[in-house]
Amino acid sequence: MYGDAEPIRMLLSHAGISYEDIYMNYQEFQKIKEKDQRFEFQRTPILELDGQFYAQSYSILRLLGKMYGYYPENSIEAWKVDSVMDQSYDLEKNYLKQFFQTDKEKAQNLKDNYFQNQLPTYCEKIQKRLIKAGNIFIAGEQLTIADFVNVAWAYILPYNIACQHSQEHIEVISKYPDLVAYFDRMTKQVKDHLDKRPLGLGY
Repeated sequence: MYGDAEPIRMLLSHAGISYEDIYMNYQEFQKIKEKDQRFEFQRTPILELDGQFYAQSYSILRLLGKMYGYYPENSIEAWKVDSVMDQSYDLEKNYLKQFFQTDKEKAQNLKDNYFQNQLPTYCEKIQKRLIKAGNIFIAGEQLTIADFVNVAWAYILPYNIACQHSQEHIEVISKYPDLVAYFDRMTKQVKDHLDKRPLGLGY
């Protein structure tokens, strides 16, 4: 799966930083997560940097963003970035709820609510934020970690052929032209990574 590490990979690729990317399947991780001291919170991804291990995907993104110029120094500008990332995280959680619901009718209701209400609301809010920021990047004229989070989401779900609901996502997103244009611009920013990443992985 591409998972929560995808925006991290995109950032490193965009910054021209060489790195070793280790994929691990679910079964492998379950066997080692409690005993392996590298996984402080028993979750992936983790980042190894100068012999130290760092956990939690958004914390890693902020760390690397500050190191390589993708995270604002100004507190208000940082809030703009963080709030978009938090909203994206909430959307992902809402999408995944259907897969953990064992009752088929309830799972269908969760899916319907996501595509009919939650995803359109997200697209509307993000498009408004984008327009307000000048219609270049999500937080203004500078590329930030929030942009990597957004385009990673786009290439994990809507633009990912392995996603079973890819078309449903695209049908909703297509109603927001400024958002579509934004994803097109961001695709060019992360093209090197997209050209190299494994194909056909799920969320």
